Amino acid sequence: MTPHFVLDASAALRLFLADGPVPDGVEHALTAATKGSALVLVPALFHTEVLHVVLRLERRGIIDAPTGDALLADLRALPVMTVPHGAALDRAADLARHHGLSGYGATYLALARHHAATLLTADAALAAAARA
Repeated sequence: MTPHFVLDASAALRLFLADGPVPDGVEHALTAATKGSALVLVPALFHTEVLHVVLRLERRGIIDAPTGDALLADLRALPVMTVPHGAALDRAADLARHHGLSGYGATYLALARHHAATLLTADAALAAAARA
């Protein structure tokens, strides 16, 4: 069986921003996905979430627009498969309430559980919920 991973925006952004260490397993999962020996899934909200972060960095003057565009291109080039997450929303609501997560974070966790996938995140609370 091909291993499945769910990559959240916080972990993906760590690949390109000096915002902290890249979470364990991220580079391995992406390398395996490039070789076709793993699937790295992201919910559709992933793309909007990374856009939000890039625009916030631009507005704070941390990066300029050309750098932001390059960062978005790098993120789009990741070997990930965008999947619908609607079927996981009911479970996401339950997980958010139970673990005190945001709706966004709980959606990643619900998607990981739905696909029996390993969740890759830089968010400590989300990582703890995934281990629970």
